[in-house]
Amino acid sequence: MQHFSVRTIDDERKQTGRNCKGQCDKRLTSSPASLSASLLDPFQSLAVDSKRLQVLLNDFNARQAPEPVFSVEDDFQNFESVFRSGLIDPALLNAVMLSLAFTANGGVMNEECLIYRGQAIQHIREKIIGVEARLGTTSQVQLHMGAIQYLLNACEPVVVTLTQGIKRAIFWQDLNSSIMVGSKRIVDHTTFTELEWQRDSIAPDFFELPPGFQSNVTAQLLREVENIRDEPVWDEHADLLLWLICIGGVFAPDGPVRSGYTALLRSTGFERPSQHSINLNEFTKMAAKSVFITGTTGFIGGDAFYALHKAHPDWKYTILVRSEDKGKDVQKQYPNVKLAIGSLDDSKVIEKAASEADIVIHTADSSDHQGAAKAIAAGLRSTHSSSNPGYWIHISGTGILCWYDMDNKRYGEAPLPEQAYNDLEGVDKVTSLPDTAFHRDVDKIVLDEAAKDPSAVKVAIVCPPTIYGTGRGPANQRSRQIPGLTETTLEKGFGPIIGAGETEWDNVHVHDLSNLILLLSERAASSHKQSDEQEIWGPKGYFFAENGKHKWSQISALIAKEAKKQGVIDSDETKVLDVDEAQKKLGFQALSWGLNSRGEAKRARKFLGWKPVGESLEEWIPESVQIEAKRLNKA
Repeated sequence: MQHFSVRTIDDERKQTGRNCKGQCDKRLTSSPASLSASLLDPFQSLAVDSKRLQVLLNDFNARQAPEPVFSVEDDFQNFESVFRSGLIDPALLNAVMLSLAFTANGGVMNEECLIYRGQAIQHIREKIIGVEARLGTTSQVQLHMGAIQYLLNACEPVVVTLTQGIKRAIFWQDLNSSIMVGSKRIVDHTTFTELEWQRDSIAPDFFELPPGFQSNVTAQLLREVENIRDEPVWDEHADLLLWLICIGGVFAPDGPVRSGYTALLRSTGFERPSQHSINLNEFTKMAAKSVFITGTTGFIGGDAFYALHKAHPDWKYTILVRSEDKGKDVQKQYPNVKLAIGSLDDSKVIEKAASEADIVIHTADSSDHQGAAKAIAAGLRSTHSSSNPGYWIHISGTGILCWYDMDNKRYGEAPLPEQAYNDLEGVDKVTSLPDTAFHRDVDKIVLDEAAKDPSAVKVAIVCPPTIYGTGRGPANQRSRQIPGLTETTLEKGFGPIIGAGETEWDNVHVHDLSNLILLLSERAASSHKQSDEQEIWGPKGYFFAENGKHKWSQISALIAKEAKKQGVIDSDETKVLDVDEAQKKLGFQALSWGLNSRGEAKRARKFLGWKPVGESLEEWIPESVQIEAKRLNKA
C-alpha cells in the first residue's frame, strides 16, 4: 500500500537543512513555517475547505494516510502527481480528504469522513454516468442504457472481450440509472463474475471507492455495430441508433477504432426527422429552480414530489398544505421544504406562492377547483415575462373523455369508434370538448391562460387515466378506481360489473406518471430551449399518460379471482351492480367502471422520450387485494 508524499514547506526546510548542513541559502528560512490555506487555495476554488485541508496536512497521523484506491485501472488517476492534478479534481480531492481525515481520526468513520466519502462517490459516479449527468434528463438515461444493452447483445455472437474497466463502467452506469429513473436493471453482480464484486469495506489502511473505467474496446465491436446499423428496427428508433454509435465511440480508444466510430456516426447522420429529444452537440444544463407544488399529501402529488425531489434535491420547493400539522407530516420526509399554509380556497396564498416560483405543479383537486387554477394563473402572470417565463404543469384526468357516455347515459357499453382520442394528431379535438365534459371547466381556464401569452406563462396539461400502484408520498399512497373496485369486491363478496361490462379505460402506473411530470419539470428547468417547445407548452401541450388498456369487467373478474385465491372472499363470481348504488357508494370512481375513456399518449413518447417501465395493472392486482384486505381487516 502506497502512502501520500505530503510535504509542507517546514518539511522542505528540515530536509534541506539536513542535506546542506548549514551551507544553503539563508533565504529559505524566511519562508512560512507551514503550508497556509491562502497559498494552497489563493482563489478559493477548491471543492473542499482549504483551511481544513491545511490542518489535515499538518496532522502527523493524517500524513501517514494511504492513498485512496479509486480503480484497478492504472490510467484512471496518476497518483504520483496527486497534488498537481488532483486539486482540480473534486472526486480525487474529496477522496484525499477522506483518507486524511479517516487516518487523523484513528480509523473511525465520523460525520466528516462520511461527507467526504459521499462527495467522492458522487463525483466518481458523475464521471461514470457522465452522459446522463450532462444531459440531465431521465429519458436520456433510459436511452443511454438501451444503447448499452444493444452493445452487450452485439458482443455475444463474436465473443467480444470487454476490458474490466468497461465492465465496471457498465455495471455502475446500470446501477445508477436504475436508482435515478427506476429503469429495469440490464446487468447485476452475476453478469461479470470475474470482477468478484464485493461490498465496500472499512479499514484503517485504505478505503475503496467505486472504480472508474478505461476507455478501450475491440475492433470486433465496431464491425458488429456497423452490421446492426442496417437493421429495420432503427427506422423507429433512430435516436437510439445514434446514441449506440456515440457510446461505442466513447468506449473506443484513440486511433483507427475511434475514427471508425466517428465515420460511422457521420455517415448515419445526426439530424434525423424523428429525433426530437437528442442533440449530441448540445448538452442540456439545468439550474436550480424554485418549484411550487400542491397536493403533496395526496396520491398523485405525493408520488410526483418523491420523484422530483429524488432527482433534484437542490431545487427550492414550496408546498401548499391545509394546516401546520399536515406540513409537519411533509417535513418529516422533506425537512427543507418551505410551507405555504392554506386551502385551495385561499387564493391569495396560492397566488403569492405561484408568483415566486419558476415552476408550478398543480395536483390538489386540480381538475375540478376553478379558484385554485385562477389563482395560479394570476400569480404566474404577475411576475413572469417572455424573457423570464413561468411554467405551469397542470393535472387533469381522462374522466373528461367520458362525456359522451355520461350525456347519453351509456353505462357498460363498448366504446364507439369516435370515442378514441389521441394527444398528437387529435390534440385539437381533445382541447375543444363540449363544456358538459367532466373537468372541462378547469381545463378551459388553463388552456385560456396558455393562449394569452404563451411566451410568458408556459402551460402543459397532464391527463392521466386509471392510475394504479402504491404511491411513495408522505401521506396518501392509495389511488381510487382500482382500490375502490377491490374494496367493493371484498365487501360484497363478488366482482361488481356495471351494465354489460364492455367499457374500456387506459391505465398507467403511478411511478410512470410521476416520471412524465418529472420530464416536463426538467424541460422547464433546462437552459437549452429546443425547436419543439411549442409542442410541449401552450395550446398543444396536452399530454395523455397511458401504458395499457383494460376492460372493466375483466379487471373485476381478476380481482374476484385473486381475492378468492387469497381467501378473503368465498367466490370468484362477478355480478351486475346497479349504477345508482355504485355511484352512491363511491361517486364518479364507481360510475367510471361503466364509462369509456380511451386516450392514446403519443405526445409524451414523441417529444419527451417518455418510456413507461412499471408493472402492468394485471400484475399489480394481487398487491391491491392484499392492501385492501388489510385495510378492511379481512387479511
